[in-house]
Amino acid sequence: MDSGMWSRERSILIVSGERPSPGLRPGFLHGPGLRLIQAIADPEVLDLARREPFDLIILDLPAPTESGIALCRQLKADARTRSTPVVVVASDEAARSARLVGVEAIVGRPIVAREYHDAVDRFVRLPQRRLHRRLINLRVAYESDGHAGQAFTRDLSVYGAFLKTDRFPPIGTALRVTFAIPGLSRPVQCQALVRRSASFDDDRGSTPGFAIEFCGMEEEDVDRMGRFLDRP
Repeated sequence: MDSGMWSRERSILIVSGERPSPGLRPGFLHGPGLRLIQAIADPEVLDLARREPFDLIILDLPAPTESGIALCRQLKADARTRSTPVVVVASDEAARSARLVGVEAIVGRPIVAREYHDAVDRFVRLPQRRLHRRLINLRVAYESDGHAGQAFTRDLSVYGAFLKTDRFPPIGTALRVTFAIPGLSRPVQCQALVRRSASFDDDRGSTPGFAIEFCGMEEEDVDRMGRFLDRP
């Protein structure tokens, strides 16, 4: 990565439908030296990309995706924009179409914060987020299609948590998660993916459970959780 990237402002264009997917709002990539522009996927956005020298374009492909794929094709065919890297956020079907037109990176749905940041960081170096993993015991309710349960957190970070329980859904299951954070007026609700099962040794012996990674968390809840984890 060119060290000069740190000495100038870096510009990112985030293109989405009328309502961006959770986690794609500009504040989620906020940091010094970043200029973030959000636009609606309409014919005028191509003119914007042609006029301004963006370092990266992030394209959120909603369903239906034909107009989004057409925009990808136009960006990669135009001499003024073809060299600008494009990161596409899309479902599997739309991702296959996007690869065919030559986009540089794909982020799948549901959006996992770590994967999204890693994809962007390949082209625009992002400020490193401090990862605070806090040992804390919070009650968590989770559910997926045909499965619901409750557990307690062993630890918590802005990226995910380890939940203590001897019953858990299969790895890869998408969950809806709700948990209360002390001092906050309303619970945090988000989507999560089951990443692995594990057990940890503590004062009471071996504690079974499973690790989840958050995805689709609202920007406001990311900020609220970050402030909580920063508390002494």
